[in-house]
Amino acid sequence: FRYPLNLLDTKMENLAIVSVLIILILLGTIGNTCVLTVFLHIAVKNGELLPSDRSVINMSIVHLLASVFKNILYVFDFFKMHLLNNIGCRLLLYSINLFRTLSISFTLLLSLFQFNKLQNSTYPGINVISLKFEKSICLVSVLLWIISSAIFTPLLFFDDILTLNNSSGLLQFSSCSISPSGGYHLYFGIGTIILVDGFGAFAIVTMNVLILKILWKHHEMVAARGWVHNANHMATLNAVKIVACLLITYIICWSINIIIRILLMRFGASLSAIPMADIASVFSSLYYSFSPFIIIFGRSSIQKKIHNILIRCPFIR
Repeated sequence: FRYPLNLLDTKMENLAIVSVLIILILLGTIGNTCVLTVFLHIAVKNGELLPSDRSVINMSIVHLLASVFKNILYVFDFFKMHLLNNIGCRLLLYSINLFRTLSISFTLLLSLFQFNKLQNSTYPGINVISLKFEKSICLVSVLLWIISSAIFTPLLFFDDILTLNNSSGLLQFSSCSISPSGGYHLYFGIGTIILVDGFGAFAIVTMNVLILKILWKHHEMVAARGWVHNANHMATLNAVKIVACLLITYIICWSINIIIRILLMRFGASLSAIPMADIASVFSSLYYSFSPFIIIFGRSSIQKKIHNILIRCPFIR
């Protein structure tokens, strides 16, 4: 967080805030590395990857990078390590926005595959789209990286690089605060927030609500037939818990993030005394850091694979 100096100016409070950020970095690194390792292990063992597994791998890579990039400079700033020049600030802003959009894109792609697997041709249009994406998942993944990278290229050419303490900007470090000029301000206010993040988040929430609806109908049908102790039924209930937890986390973290960024674009200068940008950043960081643990603790098979990998690791004895 970056609070106004007159409200927060003690070493202890700053240390507490930086400690939270360090914890988020560590959790994001450990959690996403574990998920990534498990799915890569599955790929090596089976010799192939399902399209949904490829989406999880891409998503884990993005979340791993984002959980570090979003918070590490706050930590550097606390220790007075001013490492970035103007070009570095632009690259940082570019990377953070790129990872956010890729996170939304791969989460949406994964939700699409999961929904299509469950919906049994109830929505033929979605079925056709999903099957085409599954057949060309490698190409789709590469295109998502290329398109997202191209969308945010203008961020590398921002005009105003401010170095004043607590200056208003999209990133608020005392040594690195970036403020867009008028043209870019309008471009990213409309293009990124509303079209990309807004639509992507809405689509993800809608698709996962439908997934929960299908899973819950299956649960009610099985319960009505007295199969509550069936292994498939227990797996369905477990899937409901995982999807529900991920959905709640997603709604809380991303709705707050998007709303705050819209307010920043709309009221910009008048919000200069409020740490809005940093609050938005922390909520997205919470998603990057905690979402892999929902997957890990929600699936015993992943826990067993992590345990087996750790046992075989020569550095852990």
